Amino acid sequence: MAYYQADNRQKEQKVQAAKVAIQDNEAAIRNVDKMVTAIMDQPQSTAGTDRSEINNRFAAAMVTAKASAPIGEFNAVYFDTRLGKVLDKTRTPKIGISYSWHDLHETPSEDFGAYWAGKASFDQDSLKYFKVDISQGIVRITVDGVVVYEGDDKAEFPYHFSQGDHLVEARFFNNWHTTELAVSIVNEDEVQEENRHPVSLPIMHSSPSDPYEDSNQGLAFLSQQTATLSVGSLPPEFAANPPQLLLAGVYESTAKDSSVTVVLNKAPTPLILMLDAGTPVHWMIKNPANTPIAKVIHSHRTSVSLETPGTIPVEAKEFPGLISFSGDNMDCHCSGTYFHCENRPLLPLINALQLKTGLPVYGYSMESEAPMLEAPKNILTGTLKALGGQLQQFQDESRQCRAKASPDFDAMLDTL
Repeated sequence: MAYYQADNRQKEQKVQAAKVAIQDNEAAIRNVDKMVTAIMDQPQSTAGTDRSEINNRFAAAMVTAKASAPIGEFNAVYFDTRLGKVLDKTRTPKIGISYSWHDLHETPSEDFGAYWAGKASFDQDSLKYFKVDISQGIVRITVDGVVVYEGDDKAEFPYHFSQGDHLVEARFFNNWHTTELAVSIVNEDEVQEENRHPVSLPIMHSSPSDPYEDSNQGLAFLSQQTATLSVGSLPPEFAANPPQLLLAGVYESTAKDSSVTVVLNKAPTPLILMLDAGTPVHWMIKNPANTPIAKVIHSHRTSVSLETPGTIPVEAKEFPGLISFSGDNMDCHCSGTYFHCENRPLLPLINALQLKTGLPVYGYSMESEAPMLEAPKNILTGTLKALGGQLQQFQDESRQCRAKASPDFDAMLDTL
């Protein structure tokens, strides 16, 4: 009888300990979520210049240029988008601009905008090609008021012109310290063979490869990108002792065999390893402290081997690329109203992973290149305040950049 009573007490203690662990995990997740929400929901400052007034000023100059659009040439209007100033009105043989820094009208390159309007005339129906060469900016090209291209990439695409005159317009806004744009209408033999196609394209949109860049502040995508993320089923022994997440990322291995050895430190909780790399890395997991591992999840471009293969599940899954995030220096800069960071603040990723998996992050290790990672290099509870400060700095600098007196580019593209 005493044996069964002791056994029941041990079971009850385990159940109670599991409840406490789950409550602690939930509290840790809520704590991070509240911190991120508080930082992200702070009121944003507004630009000091009346943007509608700037747009109206530009629109008036564009109306004049459009109304007198010449055949075979282009009326051009150059703007300072930050000061809301028309810099010059001129006529050019083609759509294009090239300068660096302050070399044109003493206007910073990142604050430059332009509009061209001209007429292309054809004696008969003709298949032509648009060639677009652009560096860092966005351009919208229209033919007779219909958008045929809008984007920020180089492009070559066909267009069928009917007999007669056609109004060709281009609206361009730069966001870098150099300004480069060239748009030309050419014959088929002047474009690359793979781009030759006897079909007119109604519209081409270039899409940023990274939603983070698309939004400039770019943090909202995380919750969507991890919406279906699940750690899946776990071995039954972890039901009463829920694991936590350990994040490890490296862009590339410096080892000759492209391996990265992950040496696990002792942890007070079971761990689920989440491993990601920018190149095809082979992860070699070493566990000298015998920390319990509930599962290993790795990105599809990588592979995993365990020091002591056995019953530990190993799965390949898609999840947000850890290599783009940093707990250290983000290396951000503001060019015009374009805010860019070499690395992303880590806290929103941690928050998204926690909310979607229901498991707290125990720690993380992120490196650009390495043959070996000590994991975790950082324990979240010890770095949470610093990560919050990093996110706050990111938000402050991003808002300051966007608050520069410049017009709404989307509104300006839609003008006329």
